[in-house]
Amino acid sequence: MGETLAGFPYFELRFNADGAAESGTDALLTGLPATEATDLFVISHGWNNSPGVARRLYERFFDEVALLLPAGRTIAVAGVIWPSMRWPDEGDPEGQPDAGGAASVHGSALPDREVVAALKDVFPDDGDVLDELSALLDERPRDRAALARFQELVRQLVTPPEPAA
Repeated sequence: MGETLAGFPYFELRFNADGAAESGTDALLTGLPATEATDLFVISHGWNNSPGVARRLYERFFDEVALLLPAGRTIAVAGVIWPSMRWPDEGDPEGQPDAGGAASVHGSALPDREVVAALKDVFPDDGDVLDELSALLDERPRDRAALARFQELVRQLVTPPEPAA
């Protein structure tokens, strides 16, 4: 058998920034029957998680599911991983609680260049756009045309591409 997560057969489905499956679907389709699972549980992380944080979330979740699974039921897990990131200057969401029981969520401010560099992992095909954004952040021009250009570049990053015909 392949990977496991909390003792369950685990298939990782990776998607790219355009929403297309990159890997894992073939392994799921060919490997799932061999698990003899009665149920397939598909889980996806939120917008503010890296792949590592997502996997730890899935592990903790299915540790609890294992305690509740009724007799006669077996599950396999398909974990969806998609391009997402926690801003690099934000605190660790799994941080240790402080003396009062609250986890620290305060990060340290990073230079704009480091934040833009981290975005290249999430938007690997948009390096030129990110480089231009970084240059505008460094320069901080005060004219309306530069602001409009910055807004247009950000819009390019977050607007999904038109589906191929």
